Amino acid sequence: MEKNSEKFWGDQVPVPVLNQHHAERRHDALNNFIEKSSDAAISSGQLALRTITLINGGAVIAVLGFISAIVSKDPTRIEQIMLIANSLLWFSGGVAGSALAAGFAYLTNNATTSSASQQLKVWNHPYVEHTAESKKWMRFAIAFQWCAVVMAMLSICFFIIGAVSVKDAISYIK
Repeated sequence: MEKNSEKFWGDQVPVPVLNQHHAERRHDALNNFIEKSSDAAISSGQLALRTITLINGGAVIAVLGFISAIVSKDPTRIEQIMLIANSLLWFSGGVAGSALAAGFAYLTNNATTSSASQQLKVWNHPYVEHTAESKKWMRFAIAFQWCAVVMAMLSICFFIIGAVSVKDAISYIK
């Protein structure tokens, strides 16, 4: 014999009504996730861009200031200055890499939001089902996430290589 009602807070409630209630709650949770994920896409992209760009951009400014101080004291040290100036390429690469990392972080969150919004809302348990489109967007999200991580790590590596480059160049200054 199939159950057509259940006790809910002491009252007999028909199963279809309970299913609808649970489905509506699950649908609301998904809609809330989509909204929060969209907000996260914007803020995480901004935060990643600011942090890594600030580190590498600050290094560019510091190196330029150092070069300026050397040139103002002795403009004939061009060869030594060029050694230090070459490190600017590493720091600039770090800035570019951080911008790409921030872009990929945004794309990750955007693809995750797209995946969630492509899920099918149904009236039976589990109340939300993945579709072919939602699975495709989730694969994009994973790929973008890996790209963001790799670019962020490269940006940090560029900073480290640039710092070592500056250290080596300074050791040649007499």
